Amino acid sequence: MLPISTILSHSLLYGAVLSLLLSAFIVVTLLVRPMIWLNDAPPEIRAAAGPIGPADLRLQRWGGVAFIGLLIVVPFVALAGLRGPAGGSLTFGQAALSAFVVLMTFNTVDLLLLDWLLVERLLPRRIVIPGAEGLRFTTGDAHHFRGFLIGTGLSLAAAVVMGGWRCSCGKQVPGSRGQGRASALFPGPWNLISSYCRYLSYAATWESTNSGTDPSSASGPAPGRGRSGLPPALRR
Repeated sequence: MLPISTILSHSLLYGAVLSLLLSAFIVVTLLVRPMIWLNDAPPEIRAAAGPIGPADLRLQRWGGVAFIGLLIVVPFVALAGLRGPAGGSLTFGQAALSAFVVLMTFNTVDLLLLDWLLVERLLPRRIVIPGAEGLRFTTGDAHHFRGFLIGTGLSLAAAVVMGGWRCSCGKQVPGSRGQGRASALFPGPWNLISSYCRYLSYAATWESTNSGTDPSSASGPAPGRGRSGLPPALRR
């Protein structure tokens, strides 16, 4: 049994790494290329600022891709690092807890350090949007706290997905050899689909076997199928 203290310490370490990377990106771009954060600016700044230039638009797009990529990759790397102490596999609860701690570490750092301390108190005058000089890049503590609550909900949802995927990935479903990667990733839906396909195959075989025969030969069920006309494996 993997101790919770091991999960927490391991996940907090990766959460600190994630927070360091994303915080550095946020602070540097806020000071050097603040236009990419125009959508997060107060309404009066958005109204006074001009349109985003092509260079800032490219940075906004690629920065967003890198930002989301780190939010996805780092928790999975943390889960991979836990497999050794866990003996090669993680339970759903262990995987979901680890992913949630990693994401919530950054969510908390984002609220306390970036939003409340830097943006609202230390750097509002140094974040200058072209066309909106003299306006403070502040939206209020309550606005950032609402964002924190939204981030908490998203972190929980992402942790559930990552935990479920990590637990199901690589597991062999009984009787699923040769059925491909889909059976390993989605065992429940795959079993339902494969059972339905087997039912269609049996139904087609039964129809082709009994079509064109005389009534006396088709009056009873096919051998081995019982009165329902279905194979024993599909009868309840």
